[in-house]
Amino acid sequence: VRNYDYHPATYDGRYLLFQPTDGGLAQIGPTSRVTGRMDGMNEAGLVMGYNFMHRKKPGDGFVCYMIGRLILQYCKDVEDAIKLLKTIPHRSSFSYIVMDKALNHAIIEVSPRSIDVRYDNTCTNHFQLLTHENRNYTKESKA
Repeated sequence: VRNYDYHPATYDGRYLLFQPTDGGLAQIGPTSRVTGRMDGMNEAGLVMGYNFMHRKKPGDGFVCYMIGRLILQYCKDVEDAIKLLKTIPHRSSFSYIVMDKALNHAIIEVSPRSIDVRYDNTCTNHFQLLTHENRNYTKESKA
């Protein structure tokens, strides 16, 4: 289950089928800023989505919707996606959720400063491994 609670001025509202001509994988999914992907599936059967964490202490790196496209365009399975996410710089903090056609799955917690991988069935808008990166408004939210 996923919601798209974007402001209408920042959400393209288009579902795109894309076949790259540079050897990348074909993909389908909603667009973000014309060229990016918020989630989707590629021809190898890899599916990807992401959850926003926060904009606390951004870094110099790729934005989430371009990372989503890179995952779908160049990764065939969960291990490929994990390797890609570990090699590129990240602008903000997100959890990327991936599953491949063999039903392997992972939640990759990413910030501009660190990355960790967990194998779980649920993902919300706070980190479970990178807890030092969470935004804590109450002492209970640190638990």
